[in-house]
Amino acid sequence: QRRVHGEVRNVSKMTKLTNVDAQRVLAVIEDMLEKLGWASHLTPELLQHISNGTNEELIKTFGDELLRRFQLTMQLERQFESFALQTDGTSMTISEMQQKPDYDDVYKPLKTSVRDLYRKLAENPSAINAIKSMPDGRTHATLRFLNSLSELKDLTLRRLTTTVEEDKARSELLEEYMEKEKQANLDRRNLQKELNHIRREREKAASTRTDLITKLKAELQDLKHWTQQRSAKLEEESQAREEYQRKAFEEKESVLSGQLQKVTDELSGEQKSHKDDEDHLRKRKMKIENEVEQWINKYDRDMDAKVQEVVDIKAMYEEERRKLTELEEHFAKIDAERERISEEQEIIAERQRKHQEKENFRHRMAAKIQAHWKGLVTRRDFEKLKKSKKKKKKAGKKGGKRSKPGSAK
Repeated sequence: QRRVHGEVRNVSKMTKLTNVDAQRVLAVIEDMLEKLGWASHLTPELLQHISNGTNEELIKTFGDELLRRFQLTMQLERQFESFALQTDGTSMTISEMQQKPDYDDVYKPLKTSVRDLYRKLAENPSAINAIKSMPDGRTHATLRFLNSLSELKDLTLRRLTTTVEEDKARSELLEEYMEKEKQANLDRRNLQKELNHIRREREKAASTRTDLITKLKAELQDLKHWTQQRSAKLEEESQAREEYQRKAFEEKESVLSGQLQKVTDELSGEQKSHKDDEDHLRKRKMKIENEVEQWINKYDRDMDAKVQEVVDIKAMYEEERRKLTELEEHFAKIDAERERISEEQEIIAERQRKHQEKENFRHRMAAKIQAHWKGLVTRRDFEKLKKSKKKKKKAGKKGGKRSKPGSAK
């Protein structure tokens, strides 16, 4: 992890990764984590079951081709283990095996077979799910390794998404926090001194309060003695007052008892008169309850009818909406077909226009060529005519010169 972190730190110093590059690096790490996650379920016990064919459900999920690749890979792995085994029973290290001349003959087929096996497994999600559904036999070291890789991915994400400016800002923030901590320590020492001073002052105040408490206790003792004398006097006065009030209470109780008997008789008469009213009201209550129950039953029937009506309306609505959707899809296809026909017509018209332009251009060029050719032919005939006229003139002049000597004779 330190080596990877150092490489990421060196890369961030040399070049600034773009968001796309960072996402690619993270995608590679996440893909590696995903493959290692389900590959870690291929424990030696599970591979032994696959090789022996004891787990029929898993073998059926794999298929013949994938099972054959499993068996080939395990056979090559056993060959590699026997190749690495020394005479004393210990296994050679990788560096010791690489020094042997036939190391590539053993290692490369195993490497190719493992790569092909994992590619085939990645193309078969049902096989991966079947492997994951098997009892988890991964060791603690394997789980720690996967956890470390996950933490490495998170750390790489933070390192890749952190710019140089953010690192600088964090350093400055750390320095600021250290300066604040230094100032806080200084303040703590000053506050400690103030606290010691306050403690001394409080000790002095506590001593003063102790003297005051001693004085107050003496005064409290005197006050208790006076209070006891006062309480005894109040006790005698309260007993005399209580006797007087008891006699007054007995007299009042006899008067109130007579009034209570009178009120009880009046209450009995009122209860008898109210009982008839209560019976009448109970009958009326039962009648009203029956009417309410009838109205509730009617309301329930009406609501059931309304609910059924709503269900029917919803069904009609869904049917209409389905038809509307079908019509919209139908007319959308018609509109698309019309647009396609319109586009094709425009393309045909454009082709015809270009063809017509080419034909017009050819006619104009042909007319120009014909005119040029006629001009050439006319000039050539004209030149021939001029030459023939010049020859006739020269022949006439020569004939005149020859006829003059004959006439002199």
